[in-house]
Amino acid sequence: MKLVLSILLVICSCQVFGEELKTKQQLIDLSDKFMSIIDDGDIEKALEFVTPYWPIPKHEIDGMAYKMNSQMPKIKERFGDSIETIHIKNMIISDSFYKRIYLQKFTNHALVWYISFYRPDDNWRINTLTFDDRIDRLYTCEGYLTHNSKNKKTCK
Repeated sequence: MKLVLSILLVICSCQVFGEELKTKQQLIDLSDKFMSIIDDGDIEKALEFVTPYWPIPKHEIDGMAYKMNSQMPKIKERFGDSIETIHIKNMIISDSFYKRIYLQKFTNHALVWYISFYRPDDNWRINTLTFDDRIDRLYTCEGYLTHNSKNKKTCK
């Protein structure tokens, strides 16, 4: 049975280090720091890092932390120890969406983390934060394929 993990974390309004998210460098810094904490295995600390910028009730964040922590023993059992987390690519849709994709490498397998940002005005916001073990999506432009005129699958 393929283990597919997915946690959707929607953040409606976000600031980083006391500043608004105005530049892509701030998005990079935020996502790199979040992933560094995840790689250290401290889910609570990672979620605490985003909590001040996340306008949802604390009990919901605590619930997400509980679910993620309850999945970690299975991940460790099946995937092995975490080796490292690396940024592997960015995806951009016009100047409104920006996604950073990370690979968390374990001894036997890997998790893919997706951090999506949205800019409806002058400020960026974290839109979604998800992870799963569907490595195959990395070979198919995130699973978004279209057929060209010769009926071949291509990245859109």
